[in-house]
Amino acid sequence: MYLVLRTFLVALVVPAAFFFSAPVVGQGIYAWLIIDILTCLGKCGTAGSTLAIIDEGGLNTINDCSTVSGSIFIHSTSDIDDLTLPPTLQHLTGGCLCTGGNGAYEVDSISANGLQTVATDKSDNSTDGIGLVISDYQTLTSLSFPNLTTIGSNFVLHGNPSVSNVNGFNSLNAVSGNVDITGNFATLDFPSLAVVNGSFNVQSTASNFTCPDFSHVAIKGSFMCAGGVSNPQALTVDNSTTSSSSLANLTTVSVSPSASATGASSSTSGVASASTTAASEGVSVRIWNAGNTFMNFG
Repeated sequence: MYLVLRTFLVALVVPAAFFFSAPVVGQGIYAWLIIDILTCLGKCGTAGSTLAIIDEGGLNTINDCSTVSGSIFIHSTSDIDDLTLPPTLQHLTGGCLCTGGNGAYEVDSISANGLQTVATDKSDNSTDGIGLVISDYQTLTSLSFPNLTTIGSNFVLHGNPSVSNVNGFNSLNAVSGNVDITGNFATLDFPSLAVVNGSFNVQSTASNFTCPDFSHVAIKGSFMCAGGVSNPQALTVDNSTTSSSSLANLTTVSVSPSASATGASSSTSGVASASTTAASEGVSVRIWNAGNTFMNFG
């Protein structure tokens, strides 16, 4: 409905702008409307592309989306104690990669209370092996994905030493790729898990970790579940999934609707720094900032 309304306004306002205004003014209004519509069209992602979110403003851009096409890459450039995906978000056609940058930014909890499916559209080529990946958060203690039922690729938790209990996935039923979880957790609970079409690798340094009974789960690949492991190792095949280089057509979003022009400019400089790093890794990065301009890196 929102898009229909915008299109209707364009049909009315653009001709009027050219008719009643000086050419420069009319062209300015026309350009603003086109930019506004493109923003609206892309706000729920694009199949085959990746939406990179670096702050709470970026999360707000998908507040009205029940489905996001393509993948999401969450990598904060500021401290967000509680990283919460919008409760309206139910489906990701691509994957979801959340990375803490080896402790550079503190995140205590990650939750996606409305999310039901991830990476279930096999025609979406925005991700290479990434289903749900959460890695390298030094202060992360809590994960909550209570309604997530299906992960259409690999499920990886790695490099999160403060997560002592992996128990926020009560509805998870099927994983099309690997389940690959390493850390220092004492408990792990997937009460609804029934199918894993890849390998199952769970390793914890905690000496009091006891592997739950997964005999009822249909696991296609290899099975490893152990506690007291001095140096837990993720599956070799999953090592690349914790890097943004696995994601296609990365577009970084840092938008604060109420930000002043000065504030927008200063926040963009931080994005440019992060994007330069990504570009050096061979990732094509495009930033949409609060000034309605594009900057390209890589």
